[in-house]
Amino acid sequence: ALFDREGTIIARWPDSNRYAGQKAGPALMARLKKAPATTFETTTLDNVPVLTALSRVEPFGWTVAIGTPHEDYLGPLWQSLGLIIAGAVVALGVGLGLARYVAHQITTPMEALVAYAGSTQGDRPPEVTGLRETDALATAIRRFVETSEKAERELVALNTTLEQRIAAAVAERD
Repeated sequence: ALFDREGTIIARWPDSNRYAGQKAGPALMARLKKAPATTFETTTLDNVPVLTALSRVEPFGWTVAIGTPHEDYLGPLWQSLGLIIAGAVVALGVGLGLARYVAHQITTPMEALVAYAGSTQGDRPPEVTGLRETDALATAIRRFVETSEKAERELVALNTTLEQRIAAAVAERD
């Protein structure tokens, strides 16, 4: 819109013929009198909320006001913001799903080793788990069990031999 020094509309788009000769609204009129150039939010004569930019043209004292409806710049902003939030939620969901999958790949072999370590039934340790660290630990546990079993067999054999010698010595003495 184009206003004269008194705040009267000289030209306006849209509906120039309808509004020509009318005074600016009270909020706009106050701004027209104050600063030669400014930006602010107001409402048009059609009750449309707009972001308005004013610039006074000297020496004539006329003022040019350009209003952009909020829906023209806020609509795309909210749409973009919605897409960004939706993308972030999807990325977060995928990340959480992958984290759960990887955690399962780690905890399953660990649980198998814990079950074996707590077993008193002589269960076999898990074979290849797919996790290098747990495979190395399973191998170490397997070696320990084999060494312990071998030592126990040797101890039983030595104990048997000792008992036989003691029995023989007692028999000789009697």
